[in-house]
Amino acid sequence: MKRYFVLIFVIALGACSKPTDTVVPTSIDKMESIKPQIEKLTSEEKELFAKYVVRHTMGSAMGGMFGIKADPIPEGITIGKAIDEERKFLQQAGELLKKLRAKREEWQFESTADKFTDEKTAFASIMAEEDGKDGFIDVRCFPSGIEVKIGTGKYIGDKEISDNVKYRVDSNNYVVTKMKPTSKEYVYENDKDSKFLTALMSGKKIIVELTSYDYDTSSATFSLNGAEPAISKVLALCKDRK
Repeated sequence: MKRYFVLIFVIALGACSKPTDTVVPTSIDKMESIKPQIEKLTSEEKELFAKYVVRHTMGSAMGGMFGIKADPIPEGITIGKAIDEERKFLQQAGELLKKLRAKREEWQFESTADKFTDEKTAFASIMAEEDGKDGFIDVRCFPSGIEVKIGTGKYIGDKEISDNVKYRVDSNNYVVTKMKPTSKEYVYENDKDSKFLTALMSGKKIIVELTSYDYDTSSATFSLNGAEPAISKVLALCKDRK
């Protein structure tokens, strides 16, 4: 009789166990062992679990080669926990993508104050519209004065070249000008009355082409949505500065 009740308890325990309680193997080669439990998941759960496995196995394996940061599957994690973590990861990635898109679609303004001197620094910025491009335009007001930076995601070099900047707002005629080169990926100027700065505050889009030290050219397109109010705030702060 006692043996009978033990058998009933074991059967009941097995029936109550959920596929999400199954411990995930740490090696991709052993995933086949939990295939029956995976088959019991909903379509959404299967998709989330598959993404978790790929991110933590392929991402970890290729991390050193491509700079992808992903920890291997931790020991003892269950399918349910893995699904929950992947759902949270995708939510955070979605929020980050929204912020990134906002930085490409509309000018951002920020202002900070030195905690010792109370001197304010303000900047307005936009990222290139093209996905995967590191281009940017940055207008800043430092205590020392205004600074405008332009980058198209390519190395510029510090060689002095005349007419190293070409830009066009909407369908207007293009303009060629010169800005100071750097040993990095941008050029800059310190003129708050520059025609380029004025151009940023009128129009919908601007295309900028930069010429590097070896006369190679690179270009990027930027939205001017929100540029006028953002830049105006920077200029207001720099009104009495150089």
